[in-house]
Amino acid sequence: MGDQGPANIRDNARLMSDGFIKAGAGCNLSAMNVILADKRPGNIYLEIGNDCCICGTIVLYRASSKVVIGNNVYIGPGTYVECSERVTIGSNVLISMHCNIIDTNSHSIHSSERMNDSIEWQKGHAYKNWNTVVSSPVEIGDKCWVGLRSIILKGVKLGEGVIVGAGSVVTRSVSAFSLVGGNPACFIKEVD
Repeated sequence: MGDQGPANIRDNARLMSDGFIKAGAGCNLSAMNVILADKRPGNIYLEIGNDCCICGTIVLYRASSKVVIGNNVYIGPGTYVECSERVTIGSNVLISMHCNIIDTNSHSIHSSERMNDSIEWQKGHAYKNWNTVVSSPVEIGDKCWVGLRSIILKGVKLGEGVIVGAGSVVTRSVSAFSLVGGNPACFIKEVD
């Protein structure tokens, strides 16, 4: 148990050999950072398919957190995938640089329940009290493209082939083959 800082190539290899990360063939994970709040033997926290290039940071806040990434996925540098429950990314997905994908509010909306958050975070992610925090899984469908500096918030489901315009904040689910943009992201047009 205990907070883990950003990983390097050696750390990723160790997490894989310990069974916490499972990755397919043909992946480039040399620039991937993984932060695990808790390491419980037998838990696979991160599953990555074949032919992926992951340059971002994957944060798994709880022992029950799980990120599943399909085949042929690119996640750009500076992107954070933050998971309290579950984040699922389909196959043939492009996620640009400096994006945020998060399935949790991270803090309670009630000030009295946030009083110890700073102290808990300083101790490490494993010490955070998640009982007062709202979380909801995120799903990014196959063939999606998430543009530069976009944010995908808790509970969002992007249907197949969705394009999220650069700098967008996606607060609700999006139907397949739609282009959305803005803050909050709104439908712009259909795409193929």
